[in-house]
Amino acid sequence: MTISAMTRTPFLCLIFVLNLELRSTQIIPDDSEEDLIPPSDSYSLIGRYYFGGLFNIHYSRGGQCRMINTRGLQRMYAMVYAIQRINERQDILPNITIGFDLHGTCADPNIAVAASLDFITSSSVNECKGGDDILRDFVGVVGPTTSNSAVSVASLFGLFKIPEISYSATSSILSEIRYAYFTRTVPTDSNQATALADIAAYFDWSVVAAISTDDLAYGIDGRDLFVEEAAKRNVCVAYTQQINAKSSEEYLKSILEDLRELPNIKVIVAFATEEPMLKLFNVFASHNASGYTWLGTDAWTLSVALKNTSLTSVTKGMLGLRLHSQDVDGFEEFLRSRTPVSTQFKDPFIINYWEDVFECYLTDQGKNEKGYDNRCRGNETLPTDDHFYDAPTMSTVFDSVEVIAKALHEVLGCGSADGCREYVGEVPGDMMLQCMKNVNFTGYSDYRIDFNSNGDLLSEAWYDVVNLQPASNCSQDFDFKTIGHWRRSQGGLGNVDNVFWSYQDSCRKQSRLQGYMQPPASFCSRSCKPGERRTSQGLSLCCWDCVVCPKDHYSDTFDALSCTNCSEEQISNENRTECLDLEELYLNPLDGLSLAILCIACFGVFTTLVVFIIFTIRRNVTIVYYACAETHAFSILICVKLCFCFSALSLIPADYLSCRIVNGIQMLPITLLQCFLILTAYINYKKKLLQVTARKQYLILLMIISLHTILVVAWYFTSSPEVSRTIDKGAKIIFIDCGSATKFDTKTILFLYNIALDCTGIAIGSRIKDVVDNFYEGKFVFFSFVIHVMLWVTTFATYLAITPGRHYQPIIVSVGMLLTGFALLGCIYVPKLYIMQTKADANEVVDVRKKKYVARDGNEENKHNSLQIIHSVPAAKGILLDNYRKAIEAVKGEKHQAVRVATIYNERIEDLQLRYRKVIGEKKDILRRMRHQRVMSVVGSPLVEAIYC
Repeated sequence: MTISAMTRTPFLCLIFVLNLELRSTQIIPDDSEEDLIPPSDSYSLIGRYYFGGLFNIHYSRGGQCRMINTRGLQRMYAMVYAIQRINERQDILPNITIGFDLHGTCADPNIAVAASLDFITSSSVNECKGGDDILRDFVGVVGPTTSNSAVSVASLFGLFKIPEISYSATSSILSEIRYAYFTRTVPTDSNQATALADIAAYFDWSVVAAISTDDLAYGIDGRDLFVEEAAKRNVCVAYTQQINAKSSEEYLKSILEDLRELPNIKVIVAFATEEPMLKLFNVFASHNASGYTWLGTDAWTLSVALKNTSLTSVTKGMLGLRLHSQDVDGFEEFLRSRTPVSTQFKDPFIINYWEDVFECYLTDQGKNEKGYDNRCRGNETLPTDDHFYDAPTMSTVFDSVEVIAKALHEVLGCGSADGCREYVGEVPGDMMLQCMKNVNFTGYSDYRIDFNSNGDLLSEAWYDVVNLQPASNCSQDFDFKTIGHWRRSQGGLGNVDNVFWSYQDSCRKQSRLQGYMQPPASFCSRSCKPGERRTSQGLSLCCWDCVVCPKDHYSDTFDALSCTNCSEEQISNENRTECLDLEELYLNPLDGLSLAILCIACFGVFTTLVVFIIFTIRRNVTIVYYACAETHAFSILICVKLCFCFSALSLIPADYLSCRIVNGIQMLPITLLQCFLILTAYINYKKKLLQVTARKQYLILLMIISLHTILVVAWYFTSSPEVSRTIDKGAKIIFIDCGSATKFDTKTILFLYNIALDCTGIAIGSRIKDVVDNFYEGKFVFFSFVIHVMLWVTTFATYLAITPGRHYQPIIVSVGMLLTGFALLGCIYVPKLYIMQTKADANEVVDVRKKKYVARDGNEENKHNSLQIIHSVPAAKGILLDNYRKAIEAVKGEKHQAVRVATIYNERIEDLQLRYRKVIGEKKDILRRMRHQRVMSVVGSPLVEAIYC
């Protein structure tokens, strides 16, 4: 989002006023006798166009800018020197003087934002004040140093369309589209994270600790990227913690105590900034916490304070990344020429540094706050080995200034024959940004400066790997040495040689002879064998105990993070190193229970066959001939025989075909048996009223069988039977059985259907149980239904109660069918066999031919009666028509009478309504007069008159 031209000026004026208010709160020193240099927080040079600069020039102490940070001061002078060289060149911006305005940020985002407001308001100061102040046209800003500050000011610069280019802010967050006006001449944190992970993997450090600053833009984001990249290389981050510049000594000490609880972890990766890391090293040094190998980013490994003798017991042997850089010709000489006198006392930062180094004063702050007694001359000579002259990786600052200068050169059209044109008004920020992203040149860092649409470098990242080593053999002074390089195009870390480790003595030759040159090991726990897994221990997920895999789990590799679960049809071996398949168990027709069912079924078939033969031989005796309504005795016997035969179907081993066939037809004999019993009861019940024809019997039979078929077909379409595999890992068996495709077993619907048929049979059989025909056959049919429904209700309940899939449900169905067969034999046929032996009249032979003749004579008589009825039909029809006419005439007469009565009733109703209205009117008049009298009596009372007066 940007601010439109109409609202820009009022908004800038508001910011200008607020900025003045902020600065008015600063303490202005009292006048003194000495001519002291007035306080200032910026260093500037007048020019036609201005470059802004934000640098981390001071260390922050208690939220205030205190001691000078020499590296930040060097970067500031790198920008000064770069602009000085551009002003002297003729190939870029000829005859144009570039000015600058440089501010310190103390690595504090709030101070960086306040300095950024100076850039914004100073370009429109005349519009706000109406005075003659110098109008500064800022075409771009170099900086700030830290990613946290860069995130804070990037949004502000984007709002006012001021391009920004940073020389060291590496956070990947700054690549987002919301920071459209941000660019940089350094690779993003993702490259540093990858490089650190490659270094850890190169030295075979399987477990490390990680420290980061608590800012989202740099520390946390970079640490998370490192953890992600390290995991890809099998490097585990055992411990993470966050610090900042305000972290207390007690908090930093707690970090040390946490690390001491992980004694085997000797490598610490730090994605942090300089100031909090120096505080952490001071705590480690005060508690003699040496022996750690530190691995860090360029945000803090460039600090010269790491070489201080008070810290080298902790920092020696550390490894760090530094962006590959080249020395810039003349820059060291330029630094050595910097003094307060050479800057005409206009640079407040070199003045502050001068006061601290020489312990003298040039400002009121140096005299009163710092307590220095001697006054500085301003041209004193710094020691030749002063940290101010040690200026690595300044080339990114030169590249940043070069990018803005080339972009301005393009915007002003300086490449044309007419030279640079004078731009009316402010240089458009969006045009500057586009030209900055279009530059393409080889920078001072010796790699291509070319940007993508997000403002990130397109060229590959190139880091030098530095190691803090003794300056010389057996020396107590330490210095950084480049021991290798990391380039993404080379596949990561190149050859690394001559590394000094934290556990070594400074006399390195002696250490080599003693074989101390191996990298320190960094791990947490022993390797876990196959059959074991790691379980986290204490503070870290990377520290573990080895535990045996649980039952039915296994691991077949060393250091398995988890045990793999065996499949449902497998169990693990005793060593938990592999899975074994479970044995498949089918329902075997040859086991004990199955053989018993087969034997009972064969006995039932044999018994049924014997009864069938007896009934066939004696089919013309009375009790057999009239049995089961004279037609269904043998049909019921066949169904009983099928029940015995089909009971063995459950013993067939389950497969796709057998499950579908067996479940489809097994219950059919039960349905047929019930159907014939219902027909027997129905015929015996209707015999007194009407002869039940064969057609009607077939219709009932077809209806019952059709409904059974419909239920089976619906079952197949909704949840067809299939092979089920029930696992019993305790018994190490898989039961192979037939089951339903869904949790609901649709076979139970067939059970309910059969029970419903039994209930129907009981309702019909109850009507014939007292009939004495054919030796009380109705009573036995009734009890057959009762026993059958009791049997199948019990079977159904047992079927549901038993766990499916373990061969028990098929056995229950088989037992139910066997009991059904024997129950029917016992209730229907055994009594008849008994009567055959005990009742002589039951064995009388029925003359079948005579019965046929009788049936034929009966048909002749029926024909004669039918003819007589046909001749009498016309006479009866005439009589019915006469009676119908008389009835019509009677109805018409009654209709006229009813109309007259209705008319009389309507007249009476109207008369009653009139009377009712008259009575209501009289009542209302009486009520109205009573109300009027009551009001008049109240108004005429003496009390009311007194009140009124």
